[in-house]
Amino acid sequence: MDINNKELMQQKIYEQKLNYKEEYPHSKGKKCYIFFSSNGIDKNITEDKYWDELAEKNKFEWKSIADSLKYHKDLGKIIYVRDIFKNFYINGINHKIDSIDKMLDFLGKAVKGYEVTTVGISSGGYLATISAIKLKAERAFCISGQFDIHSHLRNVDEDRLNPDKRKYLSLQWLLEDNKGTPIYYFCPIGCEHDWNNYQLVQNDANVKTFMFPDKLHAATVYPFNFPDILFKSNQKMEKLAHHYEGKIINKNEFYLRTVTFKGLMLFIKHILTTRFDLRKLKKKWEV
Repeated sequence: MDINNKELMQQKIYEQKLNYKEEYPHSKGKKCYIFFSSNGIDKNITEDKYWDELAEKNKFEWKSIADSLKYHKDLGKIIYVRDIFKNFYINGINHKIDSIDKMLDFLGKAVKGYEVTTVGISSGGYLATISAIKLKAERAFCISGQFDIHSHLRNVDEDRLNPDKRKYLSLQWLLEDNKGTPIYYFCPIGCEHDWNNYQLVQNDANVKTFMFPDKLHAATVYPFNFPDILFKSNQKMEKLAHHYEGKIINKNEFYLRTVTFKGLMLFIKHILTTRFDLRKLKKKWEV
């Protein structure tokens, strides 16, 4: 891909698109889920499809997973958010909401009156943690999220960042300020990147870590396990966290422990409707 063309398209999308999307599954639902896309938002998109997928089709991560949650009558609102520059949301999401703080202000108004859960993988998990604490959400699901991004920003001179942007390069102060919002952190400790992040939060009482042996960044539970996990109550999540505290988790055993009857029926339904086509089946739980 010609990087100049890609950067031009990114800039146009940043200026012309909202880069967030709102859905209202059930009018009387009191729960709101915010799904943050990661730096992998344009994975497998070729240059000639880039504008079509991200601007015209308005692609966000987690859409398939969120669709699997919509049978819950408590789900009143879903918000999808993306960082088109794939740079940890340092420049916000569009030319008006151009910082993390402005994004938090916007989200705070958008979720008023709802019980909020934030969700994200990698850089999306990083934002899920920030937003859950700042918005005083019910909880965050942080999958392979970062807690320090000093070494991960691309083409950014940290010394020239204004204080409002620089303060999020490390989340240590924010985690210390957390008044009790649980961060359910799924971490593949076989990956050096994730192991280093785990070291930053291993003693934080509000960060409930689920450790998996995987060596690949963001590889933890099976994707089809997410719908059952994400809608579990905090009480059930706390019991799971206590059960797995200090243990390396086998994802097969974890799935059997966490799957619900409806989740299992949905799994079987997707297998039958896709006629065992693995490519189509994978899209049913595509993050």
